[in-house]
Amino acid sequence: MKSCLVFVIWTNPLFLESIRALLKNPEIQLVGAGSNFSQAQKEISALQPNVVIIESSSDGPPTDCETLPILKSGSRVIQMSLDDNELNIFQHQHRTLAEAEDLLTMILEEGDLK
Repeated sequence: MKSCLVFVIWTNPLFLESIRALLKNPEIQLVGAGSNFSQAQKEISALQPNVVIIESSSDGPPTDCETLPILKSGSRVIQMSLDDNELNIFQHQHRTLAEAEDLLTMILEEGDLK
């Protein structure tokens, strides 16, 4: 069984720890995490994860422009806002999370793994 490789870009350490706890799934492998967007982009390029989860906040800077290089690398980008429980998938989808398992579903549902 192939694992879905996941990388997390975070600003809040609690967000990262919550994602780590949530991703304890035999089909998902957390391959890296970083709080510096520029450094994270370099690691993503080297690691080539299937999915990149980005923590966003209404208080923080917009990350839309910064996600373009990640999208070009072939990774699916999921941007999560803890402010309003919303999830943006940069392949033209937008969903509201009802429970933690919704994130697992989003990570695993999008077809073929690399």
